Amino acid sequence: MQPQLSPEKLSRSEQARINGAKSHGPVTAEGKERSSLNAVKHGVFSAHVLLRGESQEDYWNLLHSYRDLYKPTDIIENGLIQDLADARWRIDRMKRQETLEWNRATYEATYGNDAADYPADARHAMGHRQSCTRKGNPLETCRRAEARYRRDFDRALKALQQHRKQKSQNEPEPQPVQPQPEPASAPQDPEIYENEPSGITPLASEHDPLPNDGTHDEEVMTLAELIRRSIRS
Repeated sequence: MQPQLSPEKLSRSEQARINGAKSHGPVTAEGKERSSLNAVKHGVFSAHVLLRGESQEDYWNLLHSYRDLYKPTDIIENGLIQDLADARWRIDRMKRQETLEWNRATYEATYGNDAADYPADARHAMGHRQSCTRKGNPLETCRRAEARYRRDFDRALKALQQHRKQKSQNEPEPQPVQPQPEPASAPQDPEIYENEPSGITPLASEHDPLPNDGTHDEEVMTLAELIRRSIRS
């Protein structure tokens, strides 16, 4: 049986190992989420879209603006549009991160010396030069990450366009609308004698007007003369 060492005789690393074996990790949901971000240094290649301190409302506004623009019609389009919003969010993050790295590098290169009075361009150049000598140049890391996220954005946009093109090709073409025949109108009464064959004089109707060529007047005068002669005789 090995003798038990007193806490005073244990090294710091051994004591930390013993204490760590007794811990079962965070219990609450908030603690688990916080511990999952312990290894995050700059958030460049993080699997989480939102990092601690970023506005969830701003992210949702960005996502809804892309949904309003492209109006997804199925689950594939909805996922691709979310990929667009995620990539755009990370691109903007890298822009802000690059600005912070520039400011920090410039401050570190010019703090406590006469370079603080140099023009801004000269101080920025000194900060960039100092950043390039540092292991894992943070400025270069930001540029690589931004380029990667731009490729992600372009791939998602191209996939969305191809999906919509293929979807439109698979949809049946709309059939042309056939014009409906107009309903037949009721036959109108033909004009009297309109269809009579030529060369045949129709019988006169009692409603027909008398001819105007003087023949009727002569017939009336002849009849009156015959009546007068019969009276005389």
